[in-house]
Amino acid sequence: MAIDIDKKIKLNKEFYGEKTAIIAQSGGGKSYTARVIIEEGLASGHTFVIFDPQEAYMNLPQMEYIQAQNVKSVAGLGKIIAQTHRNTVILLKSLTIEKQQGFVNDFLKSYKKNVSKGIQTLVIDEFHKFAPESEKTACKSEVRGLFQESRSDGIGIFLISQRPQRVDKTCLSQCTNYFIGRLTSQRDQQAVNNYIDRTKMTKELRDFESGEFYIDGIKRDPEIVKIREAKTVHSGNSPKNILTENKVDFYKNTKKLIRGKNMENPIKEVEKVLPDTKSFSHLAGIGIDFALGSAVSGIAGNFVGSKVAIPVAFVSGRTVGSLATTLAMYAGYKVSPYGKDVLMYGTAGSAAYTVGSVAFDILKLTNVNMSALDFIIQTATGAQKQ
Repeated sequence: MAIDIDKKIKLNKEFYGEKTAIIAQSGGGKSYTARVIIEEGLASGHTFVIFDPQEAYMNLPQMEYIQAQNVKSVAGLGKIIAQTHRNTVILLKSLTIEKQQGFVNDFLKSYKKNVSKGIQTLVIDEFHKFAPESEKTACKSEVRGLFQESRSDGIGIFLISQRPQRVDKTCLSQCTNYFIGRLTSQRDQQAVNNYIDRTKMTKELRDFESGEFYIDGIKRDPEIVKIREAKTVHSGNSPKNILTENKVDFYKNTKKLIRGKNMENPIKEVEKVLPDTKSFSHLAGIGIDFALGSAVSGIAGNFVGSKVAIPVAFVSGRTVGSLATTLAMYAGYKVSPYGKDVLMYGTAGSAAYTVGSVAFDILKLTNVNMSALDFIIQTATGAQKQ
């Protein structure tokens, strides 16, 4: 695997625990390049937390997408992600810039206190909005702290910005790796002069094509490379992916014909209501546990009914047996440290069977004979009429 079309730039494990700056003006391919680097990391099993102010990182695999406006406890979210190593994209676009900064501050405080062992990479796009050079923001101190801390904590960070002149110089100077794309502003060029070896360059930054980057760091000599095509669909405005332009135009126009303001991609809307493999397996597991509990209860109930005489005339041996099974499974669920899910859903299945058995006992006592009702009870609980 490599990040450039010539397959020369391969990223090792340590890279994702280092500080990296990705700089290019709008349209230069900075977010696209970050996407390619993240794709490589995901394929190698690395973990990312992406702060996305422009929704440029949609469509990445293995990611949890969280709308910042829906988060009730930012500190709680930071703690959970730090301890579980979940790949997460936090969508900040719906918040004002001040609330975005406050969100990042609260998240990082909690995250750094609770981060578990192993490399995790934080990605902050539009970095100049969170840690600007000449302004104080709610999160600047926490963000700057990430760059000043040693690598022993295992936290890597990507600094992504189109305005290097506005980025906090402490953060920029602490980076180990630099990806510098097209910069036509003289001030922006001057801002990166201290971090690149211009004698090694074969082109001026202003002449770079979109997706062309000067790379320094990564334990190799500086050189200019062309970033490969992303394997996932880029969700930012630039650079345009020629292979998907027709799809974008298609969905843009079909939006006018389909009700619902969120129906930007009909296929994605259908996918939202269908379970993925993980969800399907989880639901199937619950169903199996439930059915297993019902089956065990039925076997026990029928055995007791055939072997034991019950003194209460209107209560069947099946009901007594299934009730005893339900109580035994519930006791196991409360006491045993193992197989909690199996015992919980098994208890639910056994309880349902017991309810069905009681219902049939009542119908038998009242001499009610309704085939439709019998069918409903049997289907809903698993119990059968005797």
